[in-house]
Amino acid sequence: MVLGPDLTMAFEAANLRLFGLDLGALANGLRQGWSGVLRWPLLAWLTPAELVEVHRPDGSRQTCVGATGRPAPAGATAAFHALLLPQDLVLSRQLALPHLSDAEIEAALRLELQADSPFPEARLDWGWRIDAVDEPGLEITLAFAARDHVDAYVAAHRSGLPDSFELWADAGGPVVLRGRGEAPRLARGRARRNQTLLWLLLILVLLGGLVLAPYWQLRHRTIDAQRQLEQMHVASGSYLDARAALVRADSRIAAVVAWRDGKADMLYALHKLTTLLPDSAYLSRLDIEGRKVRITGNAADAAGLMETLRADPGVAELRALNPIVRGRDGRDAFYLEFVLAPESPAAAPPTAMPAAVPALNPVPEAAP
Repeated sequence: MVLGPDLTMAFEAANLRLFGLDLGALANGLRQGWSGVLRWPLLAWLTPAELVEVHRPDGSRQTCVGATGRPAPAGATAAFHALLLPQDLVLSRQLALPHLSDAEIEAALRLELQADSPFPEARLDWGWRIDAVDEPGLEITLAFAARDHVDAYVAAHRSGLPDSFELWADAGGPVVLRGRGEAPRLARGRARRNQTLLWLLLILVLLGGLVLAPYWQLRHRTIDAQRQLEQMHVASGSYLDARAALVRADSRIAAVVAWRDGKADMLYALHKLTTLLPDSAYLSRLDIEGRKVRITGNAADAAGLMETLRADPGVAELRALNPIVRGRDGRDAFYLEFVLAPESPAAAPPTAMPAAVPALNPVPEAAP
């Protein structure tokens, strides 16, 4: 497989560009942005200031908190030393710059030195101090001095100083000169800052663990409950199938019972009519549709027959489909319809029909 030029460049170990993105510039920008954030007073406590014993031009000594010039508490012991240059040896400038990184600030200050310094930059000892950080930008004090004059002053005031010490300029306050012994103190400050950040990260991790622990426990319990539920479903599969079969059987039985309840038992209907109809009545036609019964026939007293049927609790919705008509033989012709109530166990008909069923006798022939 042949790689394109962009992919070949992306896999080169010495090249920090990936698909057109300069990873080195990105990392440098992030680092400079972080150093700019640490300048704000709100985050100044992350970089604790080291105690420095300052040797002043008048021969006095004072223990200060870092390069701020603030005196340290009484009895405090300094781990670092600094020699303060007198004001007549130092030139200073007050500058206002926008919010820049340390590297950008130094680049701007180098241009200022090239424009204002009477000495070449290579023969200068210089440094800068941030006086204020606000919304518009930075207020910076630039201090510089000729290196030959500085070396002569250091040689004249070398007594009483340790082998390693810093050089500070007095420009309305101490200004640390770059490259003159400040590296160990700054490295120690960065180490303590990193340690503080590590402790803060550890505290945040512990707090996150305390916050997330109940959630993880609840999640674990939920997963365990789901697993047990699945196992229970698998274990109870046969019982659930048997229950479903039983429900289907009950449904069929209920459907059969409903169908049966919707139909009148022929034997019960005949027994009921035999019981209710008097001997003087006979039927010429019997129709049963479900529980609806229609009877046609003759009776000596059709009105009395209707009263008898209406009085029976097993008969409902009795009505005459045709008017009752009395014939020449003195008998009443009727055509009745009623609904037969469901059979009760107490009113179950006998297993055998009675020997004589007078209500269902055939219609007698008319006399000649």
